[in-house]
Amino acid sequence: MINKKNIWFLTLFSLILALSVYYVTMPSEALLDVYNPIEQEEDVVVEESDVIAVYHLEEENNLGKELDLLKMKLVDTKTTVEEKNDAYDKIRDIKNKKILESSLEEQIKKDLNYKSFVKIDSDNIIVHVLASKYDIDLATKIMKLIQKNFKETKYITVKFE
Repeated sequence: MINKKNIWFLTLFSLILALSVYYVTMPSEALLDVYNPIEQEEDVVVEESDVIAVYHLEEENNLGKELDLLKMKLVDTKTTVEEKNDAYDKIRDIKNKKILESSLEEQIKKDLNYKSFVKIDSDNIIVHVLASKYDIDLATKIMKLIQKNFKETKYITVKFE
C-alpha cells in the first residue's frame, strides 16, 4: 500500500531524475555560458550616480563574507560555547550597525535630499555624499545631522563624490 512517505519520495526522486536528465542532455556551450558569465560581460561604465551603489555593493560583499565566517563558527561542532556566543554577538552588532547606517542614509536623503553612503567604524563615521561640488555648509549640516543620533562624540568625515 502506498502511504504519504512513499508518495513524497517518488515525487522528489522523479524531480531529481528529470533535472539530472535535463542537465546531462544540455549542450556544453550553454553550460559554459552559465558557469563563465565574466567572459560575456563587456567593460562596465560607472556613472556618477552609481558611485554610491558601488560603495553599497562592496560593503555588502565584505559583510557577507564576514557573516558567513561567523555563521560557520556558530554551526561548527568544534567551537566552544564562549566562541559561539562571541560570534553571535558579532553578528548582532554587525546587523545593528547596518541598520543604523541605513537609517542615517535615509535621514540624509529625507532631510537634505542627497544620496549618500555611511560607513560606521567604532567612533569614526565616513559619509560619502553624491554632490556636484564640495560644500562646507552641506558638510556641516550632515555632521550635525549624524551627531544628533549619538550621545557620545563621533569623528565624522564627509567626502563628496
